[in-house]
Amino acid sequence: MQRVIPIVIFLVMLSACGPSQAAAGTPYRLYTHCGVVYADFDGRRFYAEPPAGDGSGNPPPRWGNPYDDGTMTLLDPDTAVFTDPAGNRAVFSTHPARGIPTIYPCD
Repeated sequence: MQRVIPIVIFLVMLSACGPSQAAAGTPYRLYTHCGVVYADFDGRRFYAEPPAGDGSGNPPPRWGNPYDDGTMTLLDPDTAVFTDPAGNRAVFSTHPARGIPTIYPCD
């Protein structure tokens, strides 16, 4: 019984710390020069759901170009959300509904 108590205390402390860190988000610089298409985060590639742009290979209006600074929050193992101070928001998935897109180089 004595061994159970330290493990329980550790798990309670761990669960109290984990969600608050995820909710705060991680500072993130999103590459937007070719539109909001993908993000490399948490050691993986996430794809925008849906991709966003101005139709000419640029990010949507009000987004930074070539980068937009904000925060990335991991919602679950396969979903992340980017937000910036201007109120822009993009959802990213490791398994996009439309399938993994081909990422073409742009100028």
